[in-house]
Amino acid sequence: MIKQLSSIILLSGLCGCSDVSTPGSTIPVHTGHKDITSTLINELENNDDWYRSVDSTTIEVSNPPPSYLIAFVESEANKIIPKNRSFSVSSALRKSVYEQLTAKYIDYRVTYYDGDEWIIWQEEDTDKVHAIIDSVAEAALDAKLSK
Repeated sequence: MIKQLSSIILLSGLCGCSDVSTPGSTIPVHTGHKDITSTLINELENNDDWYRSVDSTTIEVSNPPPSYLIAFVESEANKIIPKNRSFSVSSALRKSVYEQLTAKYIDYRVTYYDGDEWIIWQEEDTDKVHAIIDSVAEAALDAKLSK
């Protein structure tokens, strides 16, 4: 499996909880990274907004959430895994991806976000990396279909 970060769903309460539209209720916010959670907590405290820690990557906030919350967390996440310049690949495909990146002399770094390993590259290599992603995905699909 290959996935890219195009947008982040942060307010898990918006994904099916029955009390989402109930003022005075709370909704969970999953940040995906403990450093983002810590930074968000500081921001909430600086703005005197209520929160409750759930775990190292999730907090609850009041409903409706503060207006700045989604943009703030997306901005922080994009510092770790830049939108349109990062992807995560399953362990089954990882070796192939690393070999192709190295063979094409693409500088990349690896970071961890929300329990996944993410590969990040420079802007100028985007077209080359997208070609590798397409190639790896196509090979994986062909292998699966030939079974």
